[in-house]
Amino acid sequence: MPWRGSRADCDNRGGRGNVSGDWQDVEPDVAKFARVCSYDRAGLGASDPRPGTATGDDVARELHTALAKLNIEPPYVIATHSIGVLYTRLYAEQFPDDLAGMVFVDGSHVEQFAPGREDAATFGDEGLSHIDLTAAVAELQNARPLGDMPLVVLHGGTATDAAWFGYHYKQALLSNNSELVIANFSGHFIYDEQPGVVTEAIRLVVDAARNHAPLSDCKQSFDGGEAVCVPLTR
Repeated sequence: MPWRGSRADCDNRGGRGNVSGDWQDVEPDVAKFARVCSYDRAGLGASDPRPGTATGDDVARELHTALAKLNIEPPYVIATHSIGVLYTRLYAEQFPDDLAGMVFVDGSHVEQFAPGREDAATFGDEGLSHIDLTAAVAELQNARPLGDMPLVVLHGGTATDAAWFGYHYKQALLSNNSELVIANFSGHFIYDEQPGVVTEAIRLVVDAARNHAPLSDCKQSFDGGEAVCVPLTR
């Protein structure tokens, strides 16, 4: 769990089968304004495998324990990608006082894994991490909204699936202090294709968290060239 920068503000969490090194084009710029801690789930990257199968709640507790052992004190801003969004929401359920904000990078949504959906069959066990995604989805069914927690949701603009955009719109509505941003030239891996957009999203959330304030005007950060802000109807 390497970190850099001046404060323990931002934790990066990967998607299914992805590792912390995938954020290499984002971390150096984020480290200019926040301390960065990158994390590999058990069985991925530099982390040891876990014995047996874990639930999503187990994954959240593992991260909480790792941060505590390293004396990296909360509150944190967590930036998370793909399936990592599910585990981050479970972290927010278990340890709400630890979190000051979140960035969802083209994140997964519980509706993908409804019984009978293709994703439910494909992602039944998250590969090398040995995580029971069916259990994780069940754990999220009664998850609470995020209140006024700063949240930026990033959507890969080259995706053509209307349902995928709909999932991200719903994620943005989890908080009353949120923005939905389309990264115009990215697919699923926005941190690789447009790392500057991810960095700016993290900056927005970190600034709001530090100042205990609403997110600043989205259009001041994303002018429509690289990315565009989507109006939300709450």
